[in-house]
Amino acid sequence: MWHASRQLLRPQFIKDRVSDLNTFERHVKTLIPLLGGGGRPGSPVNLVDVFYRYTLDAATDFLLGSSVDSMKKVEDKFADAFAVVQHEQNIIALAGPLNPLVPRKKFYASLKVMEDFIQPFIEQTLRLPQEELEKKSKSDEGYTFLHALAGFTRDPKVLRDQLVAVLLAGRDTTAMTLSWMFYELSRRPEIVAKLRKEIGQHFGADKNPTYADLKSMRYLQHTINETLRLYPVVPFNIRMALKDTTLPHGGGPDGMQPIGVLKGTSMAYSTLGMQCRPDIYPPTSEKFPHHMEFSPERWDNWHPKLWTCK
Repeated sequence: MWHASRQLLRPQFIKDRVSDLNTFERHVKTLIPLLGGGGRPGSPVNLVDVFYRYTLDAATDFLLGSSVDSMKKVEDKFADAFAVVQHEQNIIALAGPLNPLVPRKKFYASLKVMEDFIQPFIEQTLRLPQEELEKKSKSDEGYTFLHALAGFTRDPKVLRDQLVAVLLAGRDTTAMTLSWMFYELSRRPEIVAKLRKEIGQHFGADKNPTYADLKSMRYLQHTINETLRLYPVVPFNIRMALKDTTLPHGGGPDGMQPIGVLKGTSMAYSTLGMQCRPDIYPPTSEKFPHHMEFSPERWDNWHPKLWTCK
């Protein structure tokens, strides 16, 4: 099921699709005043809340062609329901054998709110003939992620599930990465100055950035990489063995021998813990600051290999 879902979603994230920045630009223009206090200079700003609203607005616009516009509202039914579903789902997942005892009234009521919002978009899309869906392209007025999905399946339940899955992934991961990055930037004005200089060199204060602009901004890329290194967007995860297998280390008196993993065993791991380990990094030097220090400059000369310790 997971593999089928991946195969369905992968074609939707082609370069031409994600490089269409107009959707995100509209919501950034609403976001920026809120970062300055929303017309109340000097007032405190809850960045996490603001970024959660921004990513929800941008994600619903990108997926459905219509945003919930939660940044423009004090309260929003969809945003509130989404938060309740996430919270209750976490409790259900952690309850283990006590799962049947977890109350689900609020959970199902909030799911209903989400479905009531999404369902009209699905029904409207499914009313389009298959031939019309196939003719649509990213340049068409009103083309959305939902249209692209409907070109692969006409099952309304599959469409709903895929939309919610991408909405969940797109909202939380981006909001938390932005929150941690702005936290670090608030403590390091010298990094902010370098980013402002790079922005000025590529497109200035008046021109909207293009996909090519963003790809060419090396210091911005390094700042994002450094944020994800210290604050991985998925800090913990679990995988289940599909068959009897072994891990190369973890067994024996010294922990360096292979260890057996039986089929059906759940294995938890922490990217957060791993990326804080000093032994996977080069020694501290002038070119490579201490591994727990936030330093985008380390990426100028450091190119870590994938799937290896060093």
